[in-house]
Amino acid sequence: MLATKQLPTEVLAELANEFAAGLPARVAVMREAVDEIAKQRSVDAAHRLRLAAHALAGTASAFGATELVTHAERLESLGKEWQERNGAPTKAAVIVARRALELLASNMDTVIERLRLR
Repeated sequence: MLATKQLPTEVLAELANEFAAGLPARVAVMREAVDEIAKQRSVDAAHRLRLAAHALAGTASAFGATELVTHAERLESLGKEWQERNGAPTKAAVIVARRALELLASNMDTVIERLRLR
């Protein structure tokens, strides 16, 4: 969690609101990457997934949005695996990625509401 003693409450609230407002776009980037990988081999899409998921996991952790961290870390791991496989996923891994995206999206609204109430 962010060190609240070092930041004024207003600044922390503004950062939380910015993070909350950006969540749908972050999930969309990851969804697009998974969809691209599912259609054809793509090292670039695997890299985008890995980076977006890594950033989300770290930022969500900093804001105490633990319900997002596990799913983001799973997507990061899949992105790394697919990069190492030259952008080639297994069908089972695509299913796992889509489920992680569903879980992220289903928890996103709760996180957004909680962060905006700060």
